[in-house]
Amino acid sequence: MIEQRPGEKTGEAEFHFPNGDSYSGGYKIWPEEKIKSYGIMRHGEGTYTTQDGGRYSGDWMEDCLEGQVTIQYPDGSSFEGTLQDGHYSGPGRYRFPDGSYFEGSFVGSQVTGQGIWVDAEGQQWRGEFAPDKALSLRFKHNL
Repeated sequence: MIEQRPGEKTGEAEFHFPNGDSYSGGYKIWPEEKIKSYGIMRHGEGTYTTQDGGRYSGDWMEDCLEGQVTIQYPDGSSFEGTLQDGHYSGPGRYRFPDGSYFEGSFVGSQVTGQGIWVDAEGQQWRGEFAPDKALSLRFKHNL
């Protein structure tokens, strides 16, 4: 449920911007304040689509994507999981443009803890990950 303060208005709509981007979903308006886009903020469930192919879906909190999200980046990479303060946090899956992916735990947008790395050919490595390191990985041969 969206929390509403006195003087605020909430709703759902579709917005199209001069640069070709669009947003469809929940919003809030603060009529007495000029916050970012003339007091209009993305707020609630919605999807922001960029003209270059990016797509950012999930829960928006006062113009910030937060919580469970699905992000498709213009380069073909994607992320499904949790965003906290703008960072990947907790369990999630990051897929690279070549089809390889990491699935596991993230802290501060870095892989941390147990996870699985699957390369573009489908070969799997499971084990403990740390930022910029792979600790005690086991190769699982796919036959």
